[in-house]
Formats: sequence, structure tokens, C-alpha cells
Amino acid sequence: MGRQYIGEIGKTDNGGVVVTTHLYDGKKSLPLDIELYQHASSLPQGKKDIEFKKKPELAKRVN
Repeated sequence: MGRQYIGEIGKTDNGGVVVTTHLYDGKKSLPLDIELYQHASSLPQGKKDIEFKKKPELAKRVN
């Protein structure tokens, strides 16, 4: 997984990160999608790898 910022603990550390997408109507939140974020260093071609997506890109991509 590698060192990356983990919001749950509020610092950079080793661990996995997931990106979630929710629909919010002002009262309730409905989860729509969850994607595992893969750090560039964990991919064969790094940031040039076709599988690499930044966290905001993952959040916008709802299946």
C-alpha cells in the first residue's frame, strides 16, 4: 500500500485508502460507490500506468 495521507488518522502513514462516493440530499447520505485507491508506487509504471487514478477522479467515477 505504501505511505500516503490517511484521513481517518489525520497523517501520512502506511495503509490502504478507499474513496467513497455518496449522494446527499441535505438530510441523508446514500453511499453509491467505493473504490480502492492504488498509490502510484504500487503500480508497474507508476503515474503513467493506465490503472492509476487520482482520488478525485475515483470519486467522480460512479459505476
